[in-house]
Amino acid sequence: MTVDKVPPPAVPARYFALLCDLLDEVGIGSDALLNAACLDGEDLALAGRIITLEQLETLLAELRKTSARSDLAYELGGRIKLHSHDVLSFALMSSPTLDHMLGLFARFDRLISPILSMSYLRVGNDAELTFRPVLPMTPQAREFWVEATAVAMVEQIKAALPAHPLSFDVFMPIAPPPHVARYAELAGLAESGAVKFHFARNPGTELRIHVRGAQLDLPLPTGNADLAGMAERRCQALLSETGAHGSWGEWVGAMLRQNKESQLTLNQLAALLNVTARTLHRYLNKEGTSFREIATRVRAERARVLLGEGRMAISEIAYSLGYTDVANFSRSFKRINGICPTHFRSRQRSRALYRPQ
Repeated sequence: MTVDKVPPPAVPARYFALLCDLLDEVGIGSDALLNAACLDGEDLALAGRIITLEQLETLLAELRKTSARSDLAYELGGRIKLHSHDVLSFALMSSPTLDHMLGLFARFDRLISPILSMSYLRVGNDAELTFRPVLPMTPQAREFWVEATAVAMVEQIKAALPAHPLSFDVFMPIAPPPHVARYAELAGLAESGAVKFHFARNPGTELRIHVRGAQLDLPLPTGNADLAGMAERRCQALLSETGAHGSWGEWVGAMLRQNKESQLTLNQLAALLNVTARTLHRYLNKEGTSFREIATRVRAERARVLLGEGRMAISEIAYSLGYTDVANFSRSFKRINGICPTHFRSRQRSRALYRPQ
């Protein structure tokens, strides 16, 4: 197998065309920002256009200088719809179920943006969608994109099943923003309280959306198996054509998540690539990570879902994830999540008790 170099990061411009429209509508104006980033506003909306990470950082830095509004990321997220993702939109909207649609978001995340890596894990009636920053960005730019992503995902999930009440929690890796009251409006708390936002006391990096209940398997009103199949094949072809396959770390993480029944080893993954384990280790090391770090993170994701589901004892979860004893599992889980498994499960149960039915 020929090992390709990971392409330089670039972001589809279509989302920032929406941002420019927003700025013009609220009276901020986008011309000065675009000039600072050496961008053409009319060019942004054209199919296939991209902007570099440097241009993105410049655009957002100029925006902070130009406007004191704190809710522009929130506003941008509300404008990103299921039809905003080019050819991927057809696959998303024709998905048979919400579970399938969320899986497509993770499978083709590189067609949306390389800024955040998405993963999706389903266990029983619980599922978790996790977003992690994978590109070096300023904290301000990262928070902007994370907030826009969170709002966009909530809006898109609600749009996929407009006639059904939703039940999910959104764990934001940012402190409560000045416009935090707007999230009550977005979640529809006045009606059901089923969608809850949890803001971090100590800002982190991972955005997590935890979905519960039978809505995962409800048929989408726009579902179409034939159209979904054709759209997915085109999305897969686009990944191959553009080289947007992501980093080696992303690939390793995706493979570990897909193999829920067994614990893949570094040697097994290297064999799939037709390279030595030492070579794969070197690729991961160049990205500042390791197989052990990725495997630990993936196991923590699955642990959170299993703990929230509440069907297995903590010792059973530990052994099912390949830990030799509960103590090792607890230390690993706390190192990543900042809380031990017992307290995490208690917190999840408390939230379930107070969630309106």
